[in-house]
Amino acid sequence: MKTNLLITILILTLSCKKDNKQETQGHPEVNITKAEWIAEVIDNGFGEVRLKIEGNTNGELLTIDTYGDGLSGCTEIQLDNNGYFDAEILILFIPGSDTMPRKYSTYINVYEKSESPEIVFCRTGTGETKRQLIESDYLAFSKK
Repeated sequence: MKTNLLITILILTLSCKKDNKQETQGHPEVNITKAEWIAEVIDNGFGEVRLKIEGNTNGELLTIDTYGDGLSGCTEIQLDNNGYFDAEILILFIPGSDTMPRKYSTYINVYEKSESPEIVFCRTGTGETKRQLIESDYLAFSKK
């Protein structure tokens, strides 16, 4: 009886699936079709650098690195059912701004699978990951 019970539990354990998402075919890729950088001074005097980004991916989770006065984090980019995305993301904020033109950059991260897509932790996921640099031209802050 114990043997039958152990065999049944073993079969049930092996037949259970963690999730029903399909594995990404090949390596995770991202195709950026539009990347527009905006640097503005907002009403409270802070400088903001935002990125309007569009494209598509074969990954299951897409995040972008963000920075705020020295504090780094990430933001999830929402994907539609076909892997397309269209978002405007606050990449950087600083308490002051100057008129000196500068280049800004960030990383977009593509994850093959994620443990829990509703909760995003920077630089985590399961499966293969791709990290791609996105860089602006020289930008100067302008009043909003």
